Amino acid sequence: MNNPDIISRGFVNVNESTELFGQSKAVVKDAVLSVLSNEECGVYQVRQQILESLGEFLESEIGRKPVILPTILEV
Repeated sequence: MNNPDIISRGFVNVNESTELFGQSKAVVKDAVLSVLSNEECGVYQVRQQILESLGEFLESEIGRKPVILPTILEV
């Protein structure tokens, strides 16, 4: 698994975004790895875990609930 890409459109200040995006990438990577450790995981479960984990993280960090659109590329 490569590092996840985080793309933002207007929900956070540019000055804050570098550290926040670094932390967000770690949250996404941990979420994906936790689901992949389960034998019966699929794209749906990975997507749901990303939505849940990243949503909770961003709400706790910035107090807002941005729209999160996970895109998973299978190779």
